Amino acid sequence: LFCIFSHFLVRSPPKLETESPAVVWFHIPSTGSPPKFSLKCSAKGDPEKYTWYKNGVLFPIDETRIVWQRPGQSGTVTFLHPEESDQGFYQCNVSNIFGVAMSNIFEVKVGGKRNVKKTDEEACVNSEISVLDHFSSRPVQNIPVNEGDSLTLNCTKPLGIPEPTIFWLYRDVKKSYAMDTVNRKHITGISGTFD
Repeated sequence: LFCIFSHFLVRSPPKLETESPAVVWFHIPSTGSPPKFSLKCSAKGDPEKYTWYKNGVLFPIDETRIVWQRPGQSGTVTFLHPEESDQGFYQCNVSNIFGVAMSNIFEVKVGGKRNVKKTDEEACVNSEISVLDHFSSRPVQNIPVNEGDSLTLNCTKPLGIPEPTIFWLYRDVKKSYAMDTVNRKHITGISGTFD
């Protein structure tokens, strides 16, 4: 009885396992340093070399501001100090002697800008946002309106990605502990109650 066993090591071109989504957002806050972000790229199949392209041109990783997350093991890079100039279209290239794999092209966008000028708006609230600039601080205003007359209160949305959803809140001065959302566009009655 003979048992013959052989093991062949089959090498192949790299195959991507992880890549970034179609759009990668990062934020540059009005004050302080921006939070870092990463571009993902990893492959199986004996990847030997990872390279990045930005807007179709070879993109060098400087190892100072932009660093490899796991050099030689992964193509994922981290932007330690993001700048607005980092916006663009990126693609990861993975190669070995048997071939090349390239990620989909994805876009890197900034989701907040410095020195965004805001007008004096009424206090309004934003919900479900991933990147949101601040509302400007302003004093409370008392605006007298005759019953039956119309009044428009403007709210300038802060910059947000995705687009902010805005809704108004009403707080009765006599019941400062409670707030209600404004679901109707008019107020009736001398007391200012909502219908």
